[in-house]
Amino acid sequence: MKQSIPFKTNEKGIGAFAIPLDGKLPKGLFVIRTDYKTSTGKECYDQHRIAIADFLENKHRLKNIFTKQYGGDANCHDLKRKLERFKKVGIGKETHAGLDSKDVYDVYQSYGVEVADCNIISRLYKLGTRQKAGFEILKEIKHKTYPYADDADNILVRDFKLDSNGKITPEYLEKFKHAVSEFVKARPWVRLWRPLHEFYAAFPVSWWSETNDPEEAAYKFAQLQKAFVEGVREVNPKALVSQDSPCNMAPASGIAETDRLNAACNKLGVKFDIIGFHPYRYPNRKYFTNNNWLSYLPVYSAEILRLTLILRIDI
Repeated sequence: MKQSIPFKTNEKGIGAFAIPLDGKLPKGLFVIRTDYKTSTGKECYDQHRIAIADFLENKHRLKNIFTKQYGGDANCHDLKRKLERFKKVGIGKETHAGLDSKDVYDVYQSYGVEVADCNIISRLYKLGTRQKAGFEILKEIKHKTYPYADDADNILVRDFKLDSNGKITPEYLEKFKHAVSEFVKARPWVRLWRPLHEFYAAFPVSWWSETNDPEEAAYKFAQLQKAFVEGVREVNPKALVSQDSPCNMAPASGIAETDRLNAACNKLGVKFDIIGFHPYRYPNRKYFTNNNWLSYLPVYSAEILRLTLILRIDI
């Protein structure tokens, strides 16, 4: 099927026109190629994928493998309108959602949308800036705001540099674990917890290790992970726990980071329920050592546009 359609652009060079397909296609998935040619001789093309199908109720067996992207919608004024669309087209998962409110969680559930994961830790900023000062666990998440290091009334614990003179001591780990427990206990509806997406990568290796040693940095990070896991399971043993999701899966970056963290966590006896990653480059298992998490844990893509795979699917 080919058809030529004249169109005009405004003074900014922007034009819009409808593609006349109503009633012309049967049910199914289609790719439409649109070639553009202007009066000045410029040419370009787009490819659009469209589906002709009956609307759904978000009760189908594989709905949980699809999400539109990651997070953010919980803060939108038109959340219900978006969730209604998710329900009709079969989007059954949301990642990185802000679930500080049980009311928001219930709204997601009412449209058949499951929330995959929630963060406990927040990045901390220097007063009046967007420059990172460290991290902390807050009593209350204030969306679309930047928590500052001096917001004492809303902070349960800050990072070990701010609250423990740069040392990860048994006393600091106990304080950190207690803060995790307090945060999780106040939100029993969350089913999957992790510390923070791209947590380790938010700071350079030299921040974690004064000698800029990746192995030492991984071990310090693993100590926090151990306190995090214990803090969650102490108050909600039914919740799943995931490690930090690295910002990529490149062999020399995200994969190497995960491999070092895996080795350090094994030394400390840290056990997760599921492993998360941001697959901006897909992993090759040959880069992982034996006894690595990927050999025995379910995997979920915590951040990728258009499609999220949750490989632990209830069938």
